[in-house]
Amino acid sequence: MEAKVIDLSKLRKATGWQGTDQSGKVNPITQEDLSQRLNIDQSQVSRYENDPSSIPLDLLFHWLQALGVRLEDAFEMAGKNEPLGINPGLPWQKLQRNCGLLMEYVHGAKATVRNFRESAFNAESLRVLAQELRRKPNIVFTGKFDSGKSRLANGLLGRRDLPDKYQPATRLITYVCHINDKPSWLREEVLILNRNFDFSRDISMLDSLSIDEVNKNYKVVAGNLEILKAYGTHDGKYSEVKDAKYALVYMDSPLLEACNIVDLPGYGASEDEDVERAREGGKVADILVYTSNSTGFLDAEDFVRMQYEVSRLPAFEGSVKDYPLLGNLYIVATHASRDKTQEDLDAILTTASNRLYQTMSETWRALSTARGRTIDAGVLRARMFTYWAELPDRRKNLEECMTSYLATTLPKVKNGILDQTVAEYKSEADKELSARIAEYQAIMEDTTNAERTYEELKRNEPTRKKRVENTKLNIINQIRAHRKEHLDELTRVYEENLNIDGLERLIKGKYKEKNEAQRYLGTYLLDHIQGRLSSVGEEKAKLLKLEIDEFLQIYDMALTSASADIEKPGLSIPFDAKGAFLAGLTGLATLGALSIWVSTMGNLGGYILAAKLSGWLATVGISVGGKALITYLASIGGPVTAGIAIALAVAAAIWSIFGDSWQRRLAKKTIDAFNTKDVQKKFTENINAFWRDTEIAFRDGAESVEKKFMKNLKHLDDVIKGRISRDTLKAKIAQFNKVKDFLANTPWVPLA
Repeated sequence: MEAKVIDLSKLRKATGWQGTDQSGKVNPITQEDLSQRLNIDQSQVSRYENDPSSIPLDLLFHWLQALGVRLEDAFEMAGKNEPLGINPGLPWQKLQRNCGLLMEYVHGAKATVRNFRESAFNAESLRVLAQELRRKPNIVFTGKFDSGKSRLANGLLGRRDLPDKYQPATRLITYVCHINDKPSWLREEVLILNRNFDFSRDISMLDSLSIDEVNKNYKVVAGNLEILKAYGTHDGKYSEVKDAKYALVYMDSPLLEACNIVDLPGYGASEDEDVERAREGGKVADILVYTSNSTGFLDAEDFVRMQYEVSRLPAFEGSVKDYPLLGNLYIVATHASRDKTQEDLDAILTTASNRLYQTMSETWRALSTARGRTIDAGVLRARMFTYWAELPDRRKNLEECMTSYLATTLPKVKNGILDQTVAEYKSEADKELSARIAEYQAIMEDTTNAERTYEELKRNEPTRKKRVENTKLNIINQIRAHRKEHLDELTRVYEENLNIDGLERLIKGKYKEKNEAQRYLGTYLLDHIQGRLSSVGEEKAKLLKLEIDEFLQIYDMALTSASADIEKPGLSIPFDAKGAFLAGLTGLATLGALSIWVSTMGNLGGYILAAKLSGWLATVGISVGGKALITYLASIGGPVTAGIAIALAVAAAIWSIFGDSWQRRLAKKTIDAFNTKDVQKKFTENINAFWRDTEIAFRDGAESVEKKFMKNLKHLDDVIKGRISRDTLKAKIAQFNKVKDFLANTPWVPLA
């Protein structure tokens, strides 16, 4: 029988920890540290790590003792129990077949149908729909550096291809897909892309890009997995290439049949980079895996990072009865080795879940409202798991839960959503195209009556325009009033919470231990302030939604009243004011309070599936059939205030607080720290930006509606005045009918 050789280098890096520094970073034992413990030269440590089979038996025993590892555990880690990855099967096989049928259906359409663009419902939007629906869910791995993200991802993949050193390794946002999902134009396994690539918008549209477009605009380099190590790690040969930002990796793994993997660089490099990564990763996350070392599991820094990430996860709870609350969240205690008993780990996770709930109570209150069910400490504990690659019992629960979720739970949810999306598309297509056909037919059958309706519409135009302008100005003034009231609320909540007497009472009532108060008070206060501000922002956004809906009704009323004001029922003129307004928002990076208008529209008509909108919705945090509600915690605070909370937690950890009333001293220091960090100023800047983005979005949407309305009037004028001949009208009716029939016969086998 072949003898097992213990990988001494791997063993040292995996189990030899010196503890944590003031920032919470876990420090592994170096070769020099180990040589001092063993009283041998560092060169000997290096020699035996390079050739572990040559180590004398007595030295091996001392070696293991110095690392705190039992002999049997060391042999377990020699590869016997290396994870083989999880296998959720082929949960999207029927979906892929359906989408393939849609693509073939579009490709086989006649040229007159394929080239039709007079409505958002056309063969091209059907192709985009198929491309959007066939995307597998994304699992995003995030957490502080050195928390074992990439090692966990490798374990679930059953491979060792993602760099997973125990020093910060991952430098690029790494998107991992199944080898069969590789674009037809790409030959290599790895493609490094630059900052011009819009990750959240373009990633699902890779097949539609050409090799020339990729080479010209996005490509840095392509190659095998060695390229990933050279460009994608902090110590890689080309790590200084600043333009490289993303790595697309294609490999064979059973897990990748069910999902894609997004491995984010670890938090902690710099505040600016952390903010950018948080925004990037959250845009594409269907499932979030947050990793934290079991030693020092979930500190204040983890809390604030997780808050922003979790608040933007899709809320699927309302889709099926038995969907687990926060089912797409996995909080993983990594490095759960044998130096901790199972009882130790259970206690660590239970303590962390209680602390997480108590410290971030406003976050969980808001998310409970968003998901329609109460989130408490027990729910958070159920979403916590342990992981140690070499010990099956420490990874079993995570592997089984994730396998079940990907194989059964998520497909049940998504399949129902996708069936509904296709049904709505076909229904809206029939409605839109039928209305256009009816319009042209009415003009041809009774030109005189159509002319009367048009003339009445023109006569009412000055009144409509004046009403539009007055309402638009009123809404802009309301947006500015909302901003002022929001800032007034900031002043109130800040004064209520950041005064010495009140803060001292809070500390005495909430914290028994000084150390705990020092570590978590700042995070709790920020969460409380942010929660209050978010509630106010959401309340005012809902009021604004009603005002915008009334504004858009002006256009509908102008068209219906023109027909009603003549004796004989007049011409019915189709116009989608909401869709036109939404189209005006495309290209904007943020929508402010208009996010809630978009997210609660329900069926967005043809525009949500038009080529311009499909990817854009993801960039502003809204996905087709996924994120039903935007959480304002992510908008008002977000990663910027997360940086403040982290700075406060680090500062508080080193405060020296003495005296009988340590609570009062801590209150004073906390208030001083909030003032030094300009916390109120940062919130003020965020609120101003939120409402500034709201006003910009409203102006762009309103301008889009007016332009499309006037374009419709011009087209109607051309038709009625004979500048478009009857033969042309007949041809248009025939073309609309062909497209209508084409979309009505869209092939789709129900998934649910």
